[in-house]
Amino acid sequence: MKKNIPSNTQKVQEKIAVPELAKPSSIFIRIAISILILFVYGQTINFEYTLDDDIFYQKHSSVQKGIEGVGELFNHGSMEKFDGTTGLQPYRPITLLSFAIEKQAFDNNPSKSHLLNVLLYILVIQVLLSIFLKLFSEVHVYLLTAIVLLFALHPIHTEVVSSVKSRDELLAALFGFLSWLYFIPAVDQTKLNAKQLIYGSVFFTLALLSKESAIAFLVILPLSLIMLSKIKIKDSLIYSVPLLALTGLFLFVRNVIVGTESAHRGIGILDNALNGAIGFAQVTATKFEILFYYLKLLFVPWPLSWDYSLNHIPIVDWSSALPWVGLVMYGFIFILAILWFKKRPVISFSILFFLVSSSPTNNFFINNGATVAERFLFVPSLAFAISFIYILSTLTKIDLKTFSGKQKNLFVGITVIMLLSYFSMDYIRIPDWKNNNALFESGVEVAPNSSRTNQAYATECINQAKLSVSADERNELMQKAIGYFNKSLEIMPGNADASYKLAQVYEMVGNPDSAISNYKKSIQSKPTYYVAFNNLGAIYAGQKKFDSAQTCFEKAYKLDTTQSLTITNLMVVYINTGQFDKVIYYGEKANQMGIDEPKIKDLLLKAREMKK
Repeated sequence: MKKNIPSNTQKVQEKIAVPELAKPSSIFIRIAISILILFVYGQTINFEYTLDDDIFYQKHSSVQKGIEGVGELFNHGSMEKFDGTTGLQPYRPITLLSFAIEKQAFDNNPSKSHLLNVLLYILVIQVLLSIFLKLFSEVHVYLLTAIVLLFALHPIHTEVVSSVKSRDELLAALFGFLSWLYFIPAVDQTKLNAKQLIYGSVFFTLALLSKESAIAFLVILPLSLIMLSKIKIKDSLIYSVPLLALTGLFLFVRNVIVGTESAHRGIGILDNALNGAIGFAQVTATKFEILFYYLKLLFVPWPLSWDYSLNHIPIVDWSSALPWVGLVMYGFIFILAILWFKKRPVISFSILFFLVSSSPTNNFFINNGATVAERFLFVPSLAFAISFIYILSTLTKIDLKTFSGKQKNLFVGITVIMLLSYFSMDYIRIPDWKNNNALFESGVEVAPNSSRTNQAYATECINQAKLSVSADERNELMQKAIGYFNKSLEIMPGNADASYKLAQVYEMVGNPDSAISNYKKSIQSKPTYYVAFNNLGAIYAGQKKFDSAQTCFEKAYKLDTTQSLTITNLMVVYINTGQFDKVIYYGEKANQMGIDEPKIKDLLLKAREMKK
């Protein structure tokens, strides 16, 4: 039988065949989505740095060195060069590298930082569209676009795009999705080739080095192969071996660099309410309460807050209703995922995608650095977008291949209403991120029962008062700060930072007795608070109560022997009380430690002369 040998014309046509993603409709959709994102998030380009941007960027000493500090980014924990944190901490060198390059190119320009975040978000969305066009090649492009748009406009993402610090979320998602893209086989492909495995593994590694939560892709990638492709289960598991090895290597390197225990930094109750839960009942109930809030934010993303800490989300036990609601909801979707594993693989995969991708940060298995955070739903929210469009198309009997059906208008109408509601919420929420004042003010409105939101807004009032040239405005802002600090302490009496800052405000307004009282409260809540000891000692010294001042300064010195201010204050007290030997002792010790402080040298010289 004569073989069908392709003609030269056929060969040429095969070589120049336009790939699926380059078709005019796809190109138009990509351009339209990019323009839409620029329209929605373009306003952030004029925003300032906010919240935690200083931790990984503005005040990170290695990042601020630009290219010269690149080596330090990979050899230290990601917070060590910010505040001296040692031990267990984030390890995100790729994220810090992006900031270092940005510092080198733009020198701490907030407009450029926000623009880069928007561009990265556009890249994430474009890669996501590529994933769906490849993963669901038989589904009409308009349905896939609806999923992508629903994800792109979801209000829960406003924090990730508007906060420069959340570059780690954007990069982890971008590299994680790129890894997923390479791990998706072609329509008739039954095995992955070497190129797919290599590129997929490289991007997976970059995702891990951007943020640790990307470890979820270790499960998501083989799960996608098993449930949504023609690749056999055995081969899918084999392809996950390189990812498993890379994860092990990452964890080993991370352990070598940051260790497993923190030397002096812990996660307190103000960071995560679970740290205040006592006993099995409180711990488990609060966990399921937290899980409820994550589902609530997925389905009803309003109102939104930069903070969900104590007591906005309180510690509860099983006498509260929300933990039971959370337990039932998660139990229901998990059972659904198991029952529909083969019958409805898309819904089942979406549910499992959500459960897996949210597990590193939802506090169920590991206590995280926050009770609840919107940024932790960035990747998991993709599951909601897929499920919503899939279920809606099923209920309205839309043909997935042709995007046709008698109830097509109903599908389009509901989808458009959903997108418009998301757009409206984005439009209202995004301006809250323009600066700290706007962000923290929105926090006390949305989360008035949070000790942290009240403390943060009070602190911002102090900052604004320092900048004001009007005495009346300064006084008004100071009184407002006192009110919000007191409210913060009503919610959480043991908030040492709030009582410390309240004491500072009382000092500024000339109320030393209230300042002393609040410094003492701060020390009672946090006995290692050396700055509070130092400030309290300064007030006593100003009142000529040198014995009390000496006690405070000595305690502050024991807590931190490197602070030149504490040493200076201690030497001043010793001078005033005639203890010249102690002045000489601490002065010489400061010199031995290399503390170059003119005031210490003057006091040392004065003590030596007076001793003669």
